[in-house]
Amino acid sequence: MRNLKLNVPISPIDFKNKRYTLSINWENVHFYNDKISFKICDKYFSNKFFFKGCKESYNYLKKYFFRKQLYSLIVDFEYENPIRVQNVDQLNNMLEILAIESYIYFECNSASLGQAIRLSKLNLKKQVVCNIYKLYKKSVYFDLLIDVHDDKFKVVPVPEVILNEKGNIVQMESSFLFAINKGDFINIIWESVVEKKATYIFTCAKRDYDTQLQKIFDYITSPKIRNKRQLIMSSTKEHYSKELMEILQLNQRLEHQIPKQWIKIIIGL
Repeated sequence: MRNLKLNVPISPIDFKNKRYTLSINWENVHFYNDKISFKICDKYFSNKFFFKGCKESYNYLKKYFFRKQLYSLIVDFEYENPIRVQNVDQLNNMLEILAIESYIYFECNSASLGQAIRLSKLNLKKQVVCNIYKLYKKSVYFDLLIDVHDDKFKVVPVPEVILNEKGNIVQMESSFLFAINKGDFINIIWESVVEKKATYIFTCAKRDYDTQLQKIFDYITSPKIRNKRQLIMSSTKEHYSKELMEILQLNQRLEHQIPKQWIKIIIGL
């Protein structure tokens, strides 16, 4: 992770210097269609950096997305011109996740989110999870999930849509679906970057993996279901919880209070 730093305040810059390099946090990035600009010392540079795949609508996601502890972009400048993003993979990976979050945020009334997003076309590499997030206390869990994840399958970014009592989206929390290949069946692991949120393990036949992955993805991103985690477990409160568990093929739920126990269970799957 050389040259990557956490979000840090921008120090005063002498713009007379011909070349310099800055660590720029995501709050100081402004998106345009296929371009981005950077805010330095309370002003955005008029000169933009061309980067195909950016969308102006991504700016509306900052409330939901950029509150996280993300690695900053390392940008080379010549006078006031951004000429290179050193950790360009960081930007590429973030845009891929933003594309999914953007679709869910702006198209949340769609009847079939999963079909539109086409999970089968995603190609998010395992190390992206660590490259993007500074996970602090959950890093031990993500490190293991990355190690046991089968490279034949994709790590799927899945924003958990949080609704209030009125049914409005109030937050989207980043999480990921990992796959552990056990031959005839697959364990799908749902892990959130939020520290206190538990791990959910779904188990399905290998031949049903794509279909089951889609069901789980659609459930987590649904703009119509409140209290998703409680609902899937609380059979005493919701009469269809058992049926829901069977539909999603939930195997078990793991808390993180005892890391050694969590690790033992994951390795033993």
